[in-house]
Amino acid sequence: MVDDRYNKHNTSRRSSVVGLRLTNAEIDTIEKVQELGNFASKTEVVQIMLRPALAQFKTAIETKSVRKAAMVRIGEEVLMNKKLSECMKAAEVQTELFPDMGVAPA
Repeated sequence: MVDDRYNKHNTSRRSSVVGLRLTNAEIDTIEKVQELGNFASKTEVVQIMLRPALAQFKTAIETKSVRKAAMVRIGEEVLMNKKLSECMKAAEVQTELFPDMGVAPA
């Protein structure tokens, strides 16, 4: 059952829009990840990147346990890393996202 209780930010707990200012370089990276990882939108990319940290904070606040929070974060990062692997496999030259690092293609 979906919880439709009201909260302080909107009328439904299902979802809410959050404004986020990023640099053009960060947007370029998100768009490249979206393309390589077959994400439906930039929002989906940002969500998968934020999920580990948000889950860790939420668990820490609710349980007062650093260990439990770390375990939750690791679980979310495993899911994120699956998408990261897809992006790496899809990239022709994996250093494209960070050309200023001076790493030569393999």
